[in-house]
Amino acid sequence: MASERPHPTTERPLDAPLLTFDLPAVLAQLKREDTWAHAPRTGITLLKGQRLQVMLVALHAGATIPSHQADGPITVQVIEGTLMFRTEAHTL
Repeated sequence: MASERPHPTTERPLDAPLLTFDLPAVLAQLKREDTWAHAPRTGITLLKGQRLQVMLVALHAGATIPSHQADGPITVQVIEGTLMFRTEAHTL
């Protein structure tokens, strides 16, 4: 199945005074792509500003994201399903 998402070299706004997203529609789009069928997770960058980056990531049940550090704060919003989130100090 060909991707319906613009190719990374295709111009689309990643930083603007106002960006809006239909998250359920973008999530459904991600789940139609080949990557979703063959990998434990897939995602897309929604916003990439100087001080803020917003990603939409879809994970299969049981999938994990390896430990990593971010240069700034992180916020997580679960759209569907459940998530276990661990930091050095907390497990949520």
